[in-house]
Amino acid sequence: MSDKLPAKWAVGLADAFESQLKVAKDDRELKRQTLRAERAQAELAAFKQSPWWRATGPLRRRAHRLKQNRRKSSPTNLNAANMVAATRTVNSSTTPTAMTTALISRIRTVLIAFDGPTADADLELSEALDALAALLDSHIEDRSLAWLTHIAVAARYPSTEELQAFQTESVVAGPPAALAQLLADSSSRRPTVAQTAELELVTDVVVDATSTSHRDAQTGIPRVVRECVPRWANRAPLRLIVWDPSGAFRPPTEHERWRIMDFVPREQSKLSAEIDHTILVPWQTVVVVPEPTAQPGRSRALACLGEYSGNDLAGIFYDAIYLSLPDTFPDEMRVRMPNYTPTFRACKRISTISHTVKGDLTGLLTAFSNAGFGGQRIHAHPLPVSADEVQPEDAEQNLQRLDSVPGFPLVLSVGSFEPRKNQLMTIRAAELLWREGMQFQLAFIGWDSWNAEITSREIERARSNGRPVRIIRKADEGLLWTAYRAARFSMYISLVEGFGLPIAESLAVGTPVITSNYGAMAEVAAAGGAITVDPRNLTQVADAMRTLLTDDDAYAALRDAALARPQSNWDIYAAATWDWLVGGNEPTKA
Repeated sequence: MSDKLPAKWAVGLADAFESQLKVAKDDRELKRQTLRAERAQAELAAFKQSPWWRATGPLRRRAHRLKQNRRKSSPTNLNAANMVAATRTVNSSTTPTAMTTALISRIRTVLIAFDGPTADADLELSEALDALAALLDSHIEDRSLAWLTHIAVAARYPSTEELQAFQTESVVAGPPAALAQLLADSSSRRPTVAQTAELELVTDVVVDATSTSHRDAQTGIPRVVRECVPRWANRAPLRLIVWDPSGAFRPPTEHERWRIMDFVPREQSKLSAEIDHTILVPWQTVVVVPEPTAQPGRSRALACLGEYSGNDLAGIFYDAIYLSLPDTFPDEMRVRMPNYTPTFRACKRISTISHTVKGDLTGLLTAFSNAGFGGQRIHAHPLPVSADEVQPEDAEQNLQRLDSVPGFPLVLSVGSFEPRKNQLMTIRAAELLWREGMQFQLAFIGWDSWNAEITSREIERARSNGRPVRIIRKADEGLLWTAYRAARFSMYISLVEGFGLPIAESLAVGTPVITSNYGAMAEVAAAGGAITVDPRNLTQVADAMRTLLTDDDAYAALRDAALARPQSNWDIYAAATWDWLVGGNEPTKA
């Protein structure tokens, strides 16, 4: 314990905090007991209206007289209310103590971060608060200290508004007043496990891939994350963090880590899901967010981190479809998607998955200058276009699953089933050609997203009319790459994309593609091997399909162009994004 006595305000504040914890706990218990009593009272009132209650009245009166006689002869009368009060006293002496101990430990971590390991290991809460107030007073303009202090005291990450309120209160009214307000807010909040957790400062590069750690889908964004993060970890030490509902970042469970670093589709991990609630705080490092952050609390916390913590925030940006075509999202997603705006608005460096998206984001951030934001540096790193190999014996089995009509050319469509992917136009164009007497089979490989029943219903109608069309919803990587190679051509006429990975994958094996004639899809198609069409024009779509089914010379030219495209791979992509996001190094080629 320190020889220096804490100031009276610190002693009073420490006592007030611990008292408030107990009062808040008692209040919550009282509310729970009151609610239970009200429910029981309502149930009893309803029960008393039953015929059975009226019929058993004499028996209840007799039982009541017997109970009264026993009570008079009993030496003790510890009723239910006394038992609840006793239990409440026992419980209130445990949780607040654990919260106070954890608070002292977190404050000491802050003191050590700024003053070195001179902070006493045996501090009382009043001493810890006194030392923290002195530190804040001597670094009154240090925003990173205010940010770290807020996390340590409140046991959760602040939003920009909360941190501004805390720091301005420190400047105007003094650190003791600011700490008093923060402690009052913290003690009156519903308790969380984070309030009894330790705090750890992380100086390695930090990666937040929370959404991917909770998903089993191996498509789109999760695939980019899982291809990049393990490769990044081979380049330099990094720490994974996961957003917790308590309002703080924590270490991933073994199962969550597996979903990011070692995920295998359709395999069930038996790793532990036990949570370590240690609060992880990036400190003087780079925080990389390789996925959108639609959780509002997480996004606000990352935005504040990028603006105030002294860490560099960097991220991968995929598209702004939620702004350009909000009607292609369900209502819930339409509301949630803008939640990731604060995160990329606070990023210092951003990588986009195509040059088209870079242009969209540049324009979007220009509009944000009206609100006083700007200064982000953006580079496009188009996603890689390389093909996975399939063993011959596996390919043979996969072909049997794909070739439902032997001898008919296979037309392939890969992607989730939702209105934006525009599979309905593909089915309608195919129907036109089938009515002309053309012979081919159509296979959709994908998974249900939203409004998938529209596409499914149309496919079932075509099947009932004898058309060779089907859906494969559970396709592993081997089946997918076999399908790309077996197809005469692929269809990917989405209404809007940030990149269009199935286009690049099909072209990587030399299979021509019909895709949309604008945006990122036209960008991917520009290197050769594709026919571009207006995805909303049925005649153009059907004409392009007819050409690839009947014109062997045009087909061969497109196939040769596809095979001649420059190749890339995930190793190159991961290296380029790491160098830019973490090191700020300009890419050698745009």
